[in-house]
Amino acid sequence: MIVLDSQPFSLVEDIGFKAFVNKLNPTYTIPTRKALKLMVEKRYDEAKEKALAEVQDAEYVSLTADMWTSINMDSYLGVTCHYITKETKLATVLLGVTRFPQSHTAVHIKEAQNVLMESWGISMEKIHCLVTDNAANMLASAQLLRVRHIRCFAHTLNLVVKKALDQTPELQDIRLRAKSVVTLFRTSCKAKEKLCVVQEMMAEMSEEKRISASKLIPIVRMIQHKVSEKTKLMTHESSRQLVVHLQQELHARCSGIETVRVLAMAALLDPRFKVLGFGNASLMKDAEKNLTAECASLIRSSTDRLLTTQDNPAAQATVSSAPTDDENLWDLLDIRVSEAQRVQSATADATVEVKRYLSDAYLPRTENPLLYWEKHVAVYPHLYSLAKKYLSLPATSVPCEYSLRLVRL
Repeated sequence: MIVLDSQPFSLVEDIGFKAFVNKLNPTYTIPTRKALKLMVEKRYDEAKEKALAEVQDAEYVSLTADMWTSINMDSYLGVTCHYITKETKLATVLLGVTRFPQSHTAVHIKEAQNVLMESWGISMEKIHCLVTDNAANMLASAQLLRVRHIRCFAHTLNLVVKKALDQTPELQDIRLRAKSVVTLFRTSCKAKEKLCVVQEMMAEMSEEKRISASKLIPIVRMIQHKVSEKTKLMTHESSRQLVVHLQQELHARCSGIETVRVLAMAALLDPRFKVLGFGNASLMKDAEKNLTAECASLIRSSTDRLLTTQDNPAAQATVSSAPTDDENLWDLLDIRVSEAQRVQSATADATVEVKRYLSDAYLPRTENPLLYWEKHVAVYPHLYSLAKKYLSLPATSVPCEYSLRLVRL
């Protein structure tokens, strides 16, 4: 109760709680407040040690970051870490929620994030991607960190709806008379119907325990499709205007989503969607080429490590670009030919692996894609590694916002 429900330690001193426990088991002695605190601290240390080992073992991690300022003007920065374990399970760890007394500049945010990452032994090379809201200082801090960045999809969808409402005069008048937008959509069945699909998608993308980033490309297409269907059914002018403005905002803010490499790779590596999530055939082909290239790079790296561990003299020669005094006239050319063959071989192997995976049967949409990869690690070993990299990415910064919400309690 203390940990899961954020109850205070003083709970064990409450008369009602004591009476409740006594009813359950009259012989049980409730621990004191001090003893309970020590128990929680011990559990925290154990959990932190386990999480620290998992994070350091993870090949790649994705981060979410967010800020919150209390009514007393106390500011906090939160950072969460997302990764896929050796057991092919999606895991989330709160790196920390720290007081932020400095001005909210990109430099200060970057420095605070660095402190949290260093305390967990997370190097920049390990960070696959960072997810934040659309605030200018958060975007700039990601640039200073020099990490891949995507904007929180929940915030983007919220902007789509807000802008569409602002551009619909008739609904704007109703909103002015209403106490809040929540009141409007609780009382207006028509308005609620138009936005329920957006609300449903936003809730799904904010789930922490399920793969989410791979859904972004197909989900944007589905929203556009649903909104387009609604347009044909609209007879009331205000409803029609709302749907048209939703379409315009979706196009303005989400039309380039298939060009975002990390999202395209995540969609391809989700066996529920693969190429079917794409609306642009050319961009889908580009994504497939990128996946093949990254797979080939992994194969070459694996081959190099294998040759190095075997202490193969021929392998050592291939990584040397400068000829020695002992080399004859043709040695440099032989090395280049060997390197070209190695690259061609890796590309050919990667092409076969990617093609086989893409031609494999699709996974039902309600199934867990990580279970698929766990079962197919021997079949697609290099794509499995890439799946662990790209499918760890959350679509929103909601996990971090949730952690900051606990600070408010």
